[in-house]
Amino acid sequence: MSKDSIAENLAKCSLDDTVMKFVCSCIPGLEHVAIVECKEKLKVNASLDVRGRITLNLKKAEAWKLTELCSIHHYWVIVEERKNFFTPFQENSNNDALFNVLLNLPGELNWENPLSIWKQFKSILKCTQPEKAKGYQIIDPFSAGDSLSFRVTASRTGKHSFRSMDSAASFGAGLNNYLKWKVDLKDFDIEILLHILDSDLSIGIQLTKDSQSFRNITHFGPTTLSAGFCYCLLHLINIKPGDIICDPMCGGASISIEASCSMPYVFNLAGDNHEIAICHSRENIFNLENLRSVSLPISLVHWDVCRLPLRTSSVDHFVVDLPFGKKVGSKTENFVLYPAALNETARVCVPNGTAVFLTYHKQAMWKTIQNISWWTFSRTHQVNMGGLNVYVFILRRTKCIYHNE
Repeated sequence: MSKDSIAENLAKCSLDDTVMKFVCSCIPGLEHVAIVECKEKLKVNASLDVRGRITLNLKKAEAWKLTELCSIHHYWVIVEERKNFFTPFQENSNNDALFNVLLNLPGELNWENPLSIWKQFKSILKCTQPEKAKGYQIIDPFSAGDSLSFRVTASRTGKHSFRSMDSAASFGAGLNNYLKWKVDLKDFDIEILLHILDSDLSIGIQLTKDSQSFRNITHFGPTTLSAGFCYCLLHLINIKPGDIICDPMCGGASISIEASCSMPYVFNLAGDNHEIAICHSRENIFNLENLRSVSLPISLVHWDVCRLPLRTSSVDHFVVDLPFGKKVGSKTENFVLYPAALNETARVCVPNGTAVFLTYHKQAMWKTIQNISWWTFSRTHQVNMGGLNVYVFILRRTKCIYHNE
């Protein structure tokens, strides 16, 4: 079903102009990329909530547009936000009184608009991913009773005298009493989120069943980069129509695939020296081309990053996920690999071109930049990736014509 058809169907469900607040989780450290994407695609001004999260306001009829965002992992609609909700209970550490308030809280909230938006997104799932929505019937959550399952997930930041699990259990019990939904912690229809930040409480309904991070990828390697991360890396530099982007250490080709999807006006070169990586890349590209019935602007080559079979000054941008020296390679090897790779990419890159290098081993990267004159340092971003503090280096190729040093 086309986006126009989806929009038409959903607009019928939400004819009013009620504005709702949404929260989106994204790459911690690259929130600014998600904010810019919201401005470009949704025409709204998003703002930083906490690290790894942004907030924005949308009309109910336009909520479906969140599915267009590529830098986002999950998103949810806000049911209620209460400032200093926990303050009276923190002073006396009265957990029993708190749990009793949480038990009665669901009956005090307005669920109509948030659940209406949840139904919209169930419609999208049924239209765009019929294999995941097989057997699902759109029902009224207010009259569904125990035919609808749910779970409550709580997360806390700050010091509290209670556990996240206890707060989720109390609120979940109250919701079960109020709407008669059945609890199912694994195979649930609706996920209710409790976000507790110090003394503040935020309640939301998650609109994504699975993370959007691994779209387009079917064959994963040990260090496959998420699609959202790839999108952010690509949008840290100014890529123009007709540019050539190269990922010489492509793994499963996730960067090149994301570039071909979000930037169909560029051409991508992807390659790796590992046979399994080339196999995974080929399968990922083939599967996506079959799914979309279109040829992707990607060429895949089996090569060595230190000896690229490309002409000097033939690539506009490099976007590379370098080996961290943990799951792949070692830190000792990185002190040899990084200089060789940056020297070869400098040869192939056009003067004044740009490069984005993602690495965990910042010491090897800094040493390499200091010893290679073909690249000038532009800026760096510290990013959290699965608990690791990794670094994104943005380099600019000097205007000098390359020659062997």
